Amino acid sequence: MLEIIRGVFNRNSEYLQGDSSMIEKARRLMVQIVNALTVKQEIGGPLASLYLLGNPDHYTNFQFKPFFWKSYVNEAKSAWTKDDDQTPEYQPKVIIGKVKGNMVAISPVLDYTLRPDEYLNMSLYDWIRLAEKQRIRNNKTKKTKLDSELINLELEYDVSDDESDDNDNNNDDKKGINKHIPQFQPEHPHHGTHTVKICKEAKSKIPSFIGVLPRADKGGHEEYCLTM
Repeated sequence: MLEIIRGVFNRNSEYLQGDSSMIEKARRLMVQIVNALTVKQEIGGPLASLYLLGNPDHYTNFQFKPFFWKSYVNEAKSAWTKDDDQTPEYQPKVIIGKVKGNMVAISPVLDYTLRPDEYLNMSLYDWIRLAEKQRIRNNKTKKTKLDSELINLELEYDVSDDESDDNDNNNDDKKGINKHIPQFQPEHPHHGTHTVKICKEAKSKIPSFIGVLPRADKGGHEEYCLTM
């Protein structure tokens, strides 16, 4: 893709040095880039326009889940890094929430590292695909605003995972079956208040890796090995 874009710039090197306005130059380059990508990648004009406008495409029957893999790598790296040696890049970002009136720090990394015993052997990739965090419903107490209040501290984290699946819970209530509820480890802020539901493969999500993954042939080899 970058090779195609560079070719368009090379073909228009003289035009870019001309007297045309910046707006006209940008418009012409954008049109040529879209046409070149349409031919090379065999995608239609409507799909290319969706990408350019930032709209989601609807040519898939799968759901994608953002996967901020770097935070998990930093958590693993912290085992060999002293607190004093951590740079701002490695400082974890968390969500501040209220649990039983107390302010606690919540993060998706904690959800995995302190996951229930039933899922200790589950890989991180499968956890991202299948795990859904849900609130444990208690019919004896009413849900208050404090229970679900979260303060977002610029963490790219889908807080909707904290919401419960009403349909599934209603079905369980009708059956009247007391099932064992997987709970997070005692150190987790949501131990006793939230659980994890593992979806079936038919409802699994595809992890969308956010950030460029390191390569074996470029960059730091140790960073690549640690990430893999």
